[in-house]
Amino acid sequence: MHLDFASTNPKTIRKLMTSLIVPRPIVLVTTVDGEGRINAAPFSFFKTVSAAPLTALPSISSRAPRIAEAPVSLECERLHSLGEKSTLIVASINHLHIRDDLFDSERHCIAANRMKLVGRMHGSGWCLRTSALLYAERLTDAPCRSTVTQNAFG
Repeated sequence: MHLDFASTNPKTIRKLMTSLIVPRPIVLVTTVDGEGRINAAPFSFFKTVSAAPLTALPSISSRAPRIAEAPVSLECERLHSLGEKSTLIVASINHLHIRDDLFDSERHCIAANRMKLVGRMHGSGWCLRTSALLYAERLTDAPCRSTVTQNAFG
């Protein structure tokens, strides 16, 4: 099978790509508009902080607050924006905030198996939990190797 995306309906392309690029992280992006209103939006939906039980924390270098309940927060500075209806934002990460129990300060590694991550899968509404992790040996990441149990949520 071959599909030429130049002649394929954009809705079909989106459907195919969301089925192929998995798992996709579920993230909340916080922003502040020109009038000072705070918004926290999952990557493809829109909900405000006030409509969800989230706690805003001040950021170090950004007007937009961080979310206290998030195990990890990245403070970013927008470098470029491309597009009008849908926008691709290229940003620089200025600060990383991570819960103390998720960071090994000696090895500078993150215990991702403790984060109880959820990812979007193919199609509408399909998600996964990272409850059955498998470790695949790689020679380049030996210093960050950690023991992962079959059920990381134990």
